[in-house]
Amino acid sequence: MNHGRNKLKIKAYNVRELQAIPLVALESKLYEEEDFVIRPITNGRETVLVKAGKLLIEYCPGGKESFALKIMLIDRKNRQLRYFLNIERPRGFRGLPFERIIPIHLSSFYSSRTVGVKNPLLIKEEFFLAYELNLLLEKLMLGEDLSQQDKMEARVLQRRLFSGLTQEQENTDGVLRRAEEREERTEQERYEQIIDNIEEQNRNQRIKAAVPDKRDFDYFHAHPETKPISLFEISAKLLCIAYAELSLSVKEVRDVLCEYLEATGKKATYFNQASIKDTILKTPMDQGRVTIFGFIGEAYTLFDEAIKMLGCSADHSETDSCSSQQKLPSTASFFPQTSSSTDRTEATMRQKDYCENNMASRNQP
Repeated sequence: MNHGRNKLKIKAYNVRELQAIPLVALESKLYEEEDFVIRPITNGRETVLVKAGKLLIEYCPGGKESFALKIMLIDRKNRQLRYFLNIERPRGFRGLPFERIIPIHLSSFYSSRTVGVKNPLLIKEEFFLAYELNLLLEKLMLGEDLSQQDKMEARVLQRRLFSGLTQEQENTDGVLRRAEEREERTEQERYEQIIDNIEEQNRNQRIKAAVPDKRDFDYFHAHPETKPISLFEISAKLLCIAYAELSLSVKEVRDVLCEYLEATGKKATYFNQASIKDTILKTPMDQGRVTIFGFIGEAYTLFDEAIKMLGCSADHSETDSCSSQQKLPSTASFFPQTSSSTDRTEATMRQKDYCENNMASRNQP
């Protein structure tokens, strides 16, 4: 088994060799051709941002081989970022090393890195799967396009490599989130929820009378033009889009939500309820194998940004929110900014705070 692993030689790039730019230049440089790195001020457990080809890679090393890794696809044409992969390997998680997932040295700016104990339980199949994903990420880092076959393969690899850990985190996060919601929910909110549920059931019964077949993941794969008429169908359609592009944008989420509002006559404020958001993002799809949150780690951030684009307030009607041309969020909504007068010490602290917030975001709705 070990002999088979050693044959899978991984090429890892030292991002120290890329041109370095300050954090304040990220917005202006992101959609240009040149690759770059935003270096931490000091070596250690600090956030590193790397623009390589079609990818924006953000990672933060931790102790004992732990790390946080977020990868985004750069949509240069529409000048937006698309979530591709978001994983967090905590302390004590004896899984695949960082370099097995993406061809970058985790120790590029972390000279005091200590190599963790190898896990003898890792099977050869996991190393082969990670090797294939590593090759696809390398193509994107070199600026190459993925074929349809590559995209299909990447979907399978992501699901087989990371769905187990993600599902375990989902279950833990869900228990904590539901406990917090029960404590914070008032009697008035409970009453309003009951009324909304009754109206939803009555509305769905009327709509389903004219829709005899179940419209699930497979249905929307074959009929992408169909508007969703239930929370389940919103989940199904969003996952179809994510599967097709290996990512999901804020605009795509907003468009699907608008279709639902138009089909059901609801107001945009309907999506402000935490229970509605959880239902959409954590409903099992594709024969119960994956959820939107399991496939797109930043799904809650995407959903919140989409709601902002809808203009979910009492002063906005559903028609206005879906028909108006809203400006897409810039990368400023994902990464911290510093003013031109901010010194490098302050920039370091903002990077460190962002890394810590990112590591903790998996435990928040």
